[in-house]
Amino acid sequence: MNMKLLLSISLIAILLIGCSGTKQVETPVEQTRNGNNVVNPKEKALEHFVNGSVAEQEGDYQTAVQQYQKALMYDTSGGIFYALA
Repeated sequence: MNMKLLLSISLIAILLIGCSGTKQVETPVEQTRNGNNVVNPKEKALEHFVNGSVAEQEGDYQTAVQQYQKALMYDTSGGIFYALA
């Protein structure tokens, strides 16, 4: 019984030590293929995706494809690939 108690206390201590640390995460800064630093790549991808959607609705498919490709430089979500297809 003494061994089980020691093992249980050790396991609880390891879990508490492993889960207690917190770290403040900063907004990621990524570098794109052309060398520009982007503060929030998801936001930049969304901007190009919306611009591509607007161009597609207006019938300007060439601009839409270019905007979707720029969006893919910042984010490779499936929705962007679907819109490009």
